[in-house]
Amino acid sequence: MGFNFRGLAFKQSMMILAAITVVFGLIFGIMSYKTQDMLNRMTVENGEESSRANVNYIDKLFNAGELVGDDVASTLGKRKMTKAELDTFLLQTLTNARNLVPQIVAVVLAYEPGMGPETPKGEFMRLARFTENEIKLVTGGHYDDKEWYYSTRDGKTSRWQEPFIGEFVPEPIAVYTVPIFQKNKNGEEVLAGVLAVDMSIDFLKETISEIPVSNSGYALITSAKNVAVAYPKSIAQGKRNREIIVKESHGNNQILFDRRTRDSSGLFIGTVAGGEESAIYYTTINSNNWTFMVVWPIEKYLQCASCS
Repeated sequence: MGFNFRGLAFKQSMMILAAITVVFGLIFGIMSYKTQDMLNRMTVENGEESSRANVNYIDKLFNAGELVGDDVASTLGKRKMTKAELDTFLLQTLTNARNLVPQIVAVVLAYEPGMGPETPKGEFMRLARFTENEIKLVTGGHYDDKEWYYSTRDGKTSRWQEPFIGEFVPEPIAVYTVPIFQKNKNGEEVLAGVLAVDMSIDFLKETISEIPVSNSGYALITSAKNVAVAYPKSIAQGKRNREIIVKESHGNNQILFDRRTRDSSGLFIGTVAGGEESAIYYTTINSNNWTFMVVWPIEKYLQCASCS
């Protein structure tokens, strides 16, 4: 006796099977969503835990650098000094600054033409620099086309510059620049020059290397323009910092990570320096608008998370 494929019993069985399939599909979808949501929360919590203390430490140092720059620029704006007075002032300023923030390696003063001492028509640039365990005075020049100078002069606001290796400070530095305003004969405030506070960023590399990150992860710091500032040597593999690019995964595509389109902190899936796909938690370093990241290889993270 053959089975009747058109019979009522068969139709009922198929309807029940279809219903069960839909129900299990919904359950599986909900569970998958909850599992992914749990993993996301675990990743964010781990990232926040790894980031909070380190970001606070970095923020405090850069905020202190800002306070030094703002205070010195304010003092210079209140009275004009002779060259000899400026030399004494710069030496004392750097000494005091290093007592507060040992990472500060130079204080730079550059005047607009005619605004500096003993230079009625020319430029004037003078800096106190810490080198070889002592503070030395150095004379500079040709600074009007340097980004740290013209960006502050034209914008007339203080700012953290992108890190670079300086001409007089031959190591990677973060530079905080402040416009100096003085009153002219009519009592109007005019731009007199730019003050720069140079901070060594070697401490960031040390900080990064000492941060323990679970699940085979590591920490990374990028500048406001997404240039890698501090990172483990293991991910460099001979690459320069401008080649250590953070990208975000969108389906099969990779786009440059752009924090300007995001919240101040969060989680995304992406890659660093073209490496393996990773879960990346980021948070903003408020003082200088840089970004602190915690990176976990996605496979190792998920394997470890599924065992917990």
